[in-house]
Parts: sequence; structure tokens; C-alpha cells
Amino acid sequence: MKEQRQVFHICEILSSANVKIMKLFLERLNHLRGDMNVTEFSRFLGMKQRTVDACLRSERKPSIELLLAICEKCNVTSDWMLGRSSQKTSTIVLKNDGVKEKVKALKKDAGLICEQADALLGTITKMEGAL
Repeated sequence: MKEQRQVFHICEILSSANVKIMKLFLERLNHLRGDMNVTEFSRFLGMKQRTVDACLRSERKPSIELLLAICEKCNVTSDWMLGRSSQKTSTIVLKNDGVKEKVKALKKDAGLICEQADALLGTITKMEGAL
């Protein structure tokens, strides 16, 4: 009997946590939606309107696919959406440890295909510019 009460208590705690997570998820989802109606927001996310609408009305828990679409299209982290972090977006930190010089050396010494090396150098330059 005591074990059943403990299990019931644990289930209540988990249920309460899930409600808080869903409430925060919905708040953040509506924040990201802004002035878009459900049809516009669904198209933006690339998801079915009925899926997004059901989540917005708390009739359905979001799928992994929806969560990933939201994060990708809105440039937010899943941890932020689920209340696990207050940091809305992730930041990429590049350590300049001579990557460009290494690629140039590979291009020269190892015969790295010029197009591959140039593409890689271009990507590195763009990433540095974004910082």
C-alpha cells in the first residue's frame, strides 16, 4: 500500500512537470508565431495545419518533427522551447587555430582538389564573418 502511494505521488509530480513544460512550450510557440495565423505559421514551418493547430489548442502534444521544424525555422533551441534553458538561440564559437592555413597547405601538399579547398575556404570565411 505504501509503495502504491509512492508510485502515485511520483506520477503526480511527473504529470505536474509535464503540464508546466507544455504551458511554457505553448507560450513560446505563440511568441514565435507572432502575427501569423495558423495557416501562415504552418506553411512557414512546413507542417500540416491540423498538426500545428492541434498543438496550439493543447489538443495534442508536439511531435519531434514539429519541435525540430520550429527550432530550425525560428532559429531557437529545443532546450529553450522545452524550458530547459533561458538561452533562446545557440551560438557557434569558432576557434581560430590556423584552419585556413591548414586547408591551404593541404591544397598545396596533399593535392586537395582545388574546388573542394576553395569551397572549404569560402565556408570558413563566411563563418568568420558571421561572428
